[in-house]
Amino acid sequence: MANSDNVVRCGLTPKFVDAREVLRVLDTTPLHDPVAVPEVLTGGGLRYPVPTPDFRISVYEIDGSITFTAQGTELLLCTSGETVELNRGQCAVALDGELVELVGTATVYRIGVGATR
Repeated sequence: MANSDNVVRCGLTPKFVDAREVLRVLDTTPLHDPVAVPEVLTGGGLRYPVPTPDFRISVYEIDGSITFTAQGTELLLCTSGETVELNRGQCAVALDGELVELVGTATVYRIGVGATR
């Protein structure tokens, strides 16, 4: 998240967390159409547009293998399935310039700092 003071936090931060308030103001009604239409990436994956240059997020549905080079420090989060050493609920950090290969059947989110080079 970009710098912000006027937010309600529900976790993953050392700042004040108010999960009860998040649940009070959260609207979980499913949307008819997605809010963000992702861009299809060369080599697989979808990149979601974000309204700030501070970070980027993409998702890969892996059935086999993908390889990419980290662009800055990146967080890889496995939300389903498993790759060679990254199971559902686990995450890993890829450092700038590091070659990353993900092998298996999994859904992996790739979150990075700054705009893509």
